[in-house]
Amino acid sequence: MKILCKCMAGIFLFIACTGEVQKQKSLPSYPGLENVFALSSGVWSGSQPKTAEAFLSLEKLKIKTVISVDQSLPSQSLAQEYKMKYIHLPIHYYGISPKREKQLIQAFFRLPKPIYIHCFRGQHRSVAAGVFALLSMGNITRERALSLLKEGGTSPVYSGLHRKIEQAKVLSSSMIEELEEPLPEKVEFTSFRSLMVNIGRHYKQLQKMKEQSWQTPADHPDLQVTHQLGVIQSYLTKAIESPQLFEEQPEDFSELLQKAKKEILSLQKDFSSIQLPELEKRWWKLDQSCQNCHQKYRDE
Repeated sequence: MKILCKCMAGIFLFIACTGEVQKQKSLPSYPGLENVFALSSGVWSGSQPKTAEAFLSLEKLKIKTVISVDQSLPSQSLAQEYKMKYIHLPIHYYGISPKREKQLIQAFFRLPKPIYIHCFRGQHRSVAAGVFALLSMGNITRERALSLLKEGGTSPVYSGLHRKIEQAKVLSSSMIEELEEPLPEKVEFTSFRSLMVNIGRHYKQLQKMKEQSWQTPADHPDLQVTHQLGVIQSYLTKAIESPQLFEEQPEDFSELLQKAKKEILSLQKDFSSIQLPELEKRWWKLDQSCQNCHQKYRDE
């Protein structure tokens, strides 16, 4: 009886292991990328490609166009190296603006395929944006669109994204062909105020995580501290490289931006390795720097 039990246990273990191996083999690997997911023939969604390894994975998928719907400013250098067109159409978690709707549809209609659309992690905004474009073009049904949101991992807490799919209308071929929206490589800020408003939005998200011991909040599962710091850092870099945006500010304003960028880069680099007391101390220093700047230049 003992021998029989051992044999049965061995058989069950073998079946379980074999099934796991087969399951793992059925999931293709895309080094440098996460949550890679096929939305339709020639359209993929996934995480932000940041490295040469990631672009090699895109090359294997024969990607010709990369669309970022993330807020961070994309780097064009790797895309150019791998001969891919890279455009920037950022959207928010609460939905997609009418202008951005047109740009997404136009991009999917006119730009060469295969297309890879990404946000930060590749689960929420990129899936929703890609599904919206495909549905609006009549390439998929609404039932399939809602199913793709679920399969792709778009969280129900982002009700604005789900509502956009539920309410999307299919455009006629003539309406799509008439679209003439710009498809920028990087979204440009037309004023210093608009730039600072965007920085403030991400700063508030960091404050929200701080209040929860730097954990991802349940009502915003896509938030990550280092990514939010990286977005702010990219905006500060843009401000520093665009002095015309703050030409009416005092001479030392550029120095303050440089200092803030340095502190954010340092915190982003060290975040995963420093203890909570030191993290709180450095955050307080950064927060005080922001408050002092606001008091001096914004609140007066």
